[in-house]
Amino acid sequence: MVPLRRAAGTALVVLAIAGAGCTGSGAPDQGAGAQTQSASSQANGGASLTTREGGTEQLTRRARGSAWFKAACSLPEARLRRIARGLFPGRGPDLVLAPRAPNYVATFGTTSHSGPWNYLQKVPLVLYGPGYIKAQGGLRLEREVTVADLAPTLAELLDVPWPDDRWGKPISEALVPAAQRPVPPRLIVTVVWDGGGWNVLERWPDSWPFLRQVMDRGTSVEGAIVGSSPSVTPAIHTSIGTGTLPSQHGIADIPIRAEGTVADSFRDTSGELMKVPTLADLYDPMIANKAKVALLATKSWHLGLLGRGSAFRPGELASSPTEGSPRPGDKDIAVIAEGPGEGMFTNPDLYRMPEYLRRVPGLSEDVHTTDIGDGLLDSAWMGHEVLQDPSLLHFTPAWVLYQTRLLESLVDHEDMGGDDVSDLLFTNYKSIDEVGHRYNMVNPEMEAIVGYSDQGLEELTGWLDDEVGRGRWVLAFTADHGQAPAAEVVGAWPIHIVTLVDGLAERFGVDPGDLIKAQRPTGLWLNRSVMGASGITLEAMADWLTSYTLEENIPEGTTPPEQYGSRLGEEIFEAVFPARWLPDILECATGGGA
Repeated sequence: MVPLRRAAGTALVVLAIAGAGCTGSGAPDQGAGAQTQSASSQANGGASLTTREGGTEQLTRRARGSAWFKAACSLPEARLRRIARGLFPGRGPDLVLAPRAPNYVATFGTTSHSGPWNYLQKVPLVLYGPGYIKAQGGLRLEREVTVADLAPTLAELLDVPWPDDRWGKPISEALVPAAQRPVPPRLIVTVVWDGGGWNVLERWPDSWPFLRQVMDRGTSVEGAIVGSSPSVTPAIHTSIGTGTLPSQHGIADIPIRAEGTVADSFRDTSGELMKVPTLADLYDPMIANKAKVALLATKSWHLGLLGRGSAFRPGELASSPTEGSPRPGDKDIAVIAEGPGEGMFTNPDLYRMPEYLRRVPGLSEDVHTTDIGDGLLDSAWMGHEVLQDPSLLHFTPAWVLYQTRLLESLVDHEDMGGDDVSDLLFTNYKSIDEVGHRYNMVNPEMEAIVGYSDQGLEELTGWLDDEVGRGRWVLAFTADHGQAPAAEVVGAWPIHIVTLVDGLAERFGVDPGDLIKAQRPTGLWLNRSVMGASGITLEAMADWLTSYTLEENIPEGTTPPEQYGSRLGEEIFEAVFPARWLPDILECATGGGA
């Protein structure tokens, strides 16, 4: 089936789809030198950070009467606020995409987990540590709780003064009263299950019995959410590490505008693009860098948990106190383990990586355990030929088992928690997310990987009790997002982004490779020079995409599954709007009128 393409107005014409690439060259940066978030902007969901340029009363009236503005104004306020909190001026997308649920940007066979919907936003947030954390089980607060609340909570345990201009607030209700905890914990371990949100846990409720015990024996904060959209790894890990949200910390997505181009948010294995310091950035220099601070993860995107390492300078970043932090940062341990042995690396200018981690034994044993764990000794896992290639081990339980060995080796060799100075260890277990992308959360592979991750958590905490000492350490546990079920399972249309941008570019008479700087599930970064030369406006693009239909998004030469045949005329977006109009949209959605 060749889908129909719309020209200007309501006429329909058949257009060929160009097979051009979707990434162009550099473009001018969007508003360098943006200021940090004020208390008033926090109250408005962060919307003041995405201000509209050159607005006039006439322009505003015209926009408010447009189809795209009315559609955006009809979005639920909670979702709009999550979108606003995820935008940083000059860095985020030019056009915000809000698919009509349950649709999401993907393809048949792939999924995305980026958006403001509850199924992606709801995550576990658990604290455990006898003597430091109350053993009260579920805790529901009369306020919104986000992952940004973790850092200030841990700061309270460490007696670290916390900046009062950040989103996150301490969950003091989870802590044993200060008078009953005369010394800070000797080690705080932050564990993130990448992609381990509540919709995954609820899909496989029998796969995490140990985590359930931890929730019961510590404090499990009910109703916790990610807090911002897009719900993607670099943005949310930075929220966890900094105690604030992307509208302040600046890591708005995987790609962001920076220095005249669209770049990876943690380019060069560096936290240089973070706009505020992390808990570790503030704490370690405050005590003359005497703490042992370490990260073991699988992507540079996880550096937001740790911070800037030796690049940190007191007072250099926003929301960074100059008093109490007289020293610059030092080279904390940051190990990016994309694989075993030589698959581990760091940026040696900013961090250090212990060489002994390349030689930690046990990987062969963990591969064997995984192989036989599915009932067949066949050099495969659940029928997938993934155990013989080290680059594919992240898609299997073998890496969960081996990562736990690496963590134990790291704590042991560095003597973390071994003296009277509180140390910090951060880790991301990525395999839940990897398995979800490869096999989908509704399938048995997810049940298995969650189960192995639960076993890994049990092994690690038991080892910490034995080696660091029960009552000497604290666990902070969370996830960075949920996951999307396979499109056919829930009736979602997987919005084909290449077809979309090709159609958009053709509608406005330009090459997609020239127009599009980057595309993501929740937004488009555009080449403003090309737009200006061609007389293209963001508002015109938003109007066209607001009424973009399922039929128009069918990739050329393909036929969709039968279940979508009656839905060809369905508009697949709930709203599409220029990011710079978000303050006006929020005002409208909260009673300011359309």
